[in-house]
Amino acid sequence: MKNFLQMTYLSWEILWPSFKDQLRNTVGDVLDPEATLFSLGVLFSIVVFYWGQFALLYLFCYKWDYFKESKIQGGKHPPSDLVRECVIDMAYRHLALPFVSYGLFLVAFKDRLQFEGTSFTWTEMAIDIIIYQLSFDAYFYWSHRLVHHPLLYSKVHKQHHKFTTPIGKFLA
Repeated sequence: MKNFLQMTYLSWEILWPSFKDQLRNTVGDVLDPEATLFSLGVLFSIVVFYWGQFALLYLFCYKWDYFKESKIQGGKHPPSDLVRECVIDMAYRHLALPFVSYGLFLVAFKDRLQFEGTSFTWTEMAIDIIIYQLSFDAYFYWSHRLVHHPLLYSKVHKQHHKFTTPIGKFLA
């Protein structure tokens, strides 16, 4: 395993500069390369950490019906048309995020983030992911409580409560 991690790290060190150069050559005249890279990172994160987690939840909880003895509501499943509506809504929102992040990068992060000369270790990356997950969990909890405030509930959050049966990631 250690050899694999070292090989992956070396591959990353070799491939990263050539990837950045290729990106600059491809979009450099039209788009800002660093903002494009930032947006691609946002898109990658959405696909892996949101849709990937959802796919696993779907497979384990609904398709293969693992954990059925742990389900609070037994064998109940949400209506498929409501799930489909929610999936389409989330997909549209997530497709917009890379474009929003591109503009956000140009306005807020352009001079603050560096893409040159920084490398990471697997330990640093694992620590960063743990810190992110803990931070996100705290943020999500408090923001969810906020949208239950009477001024926000009917305008922002009521759609969430159309579901009477949990469906994991889409309850957010």
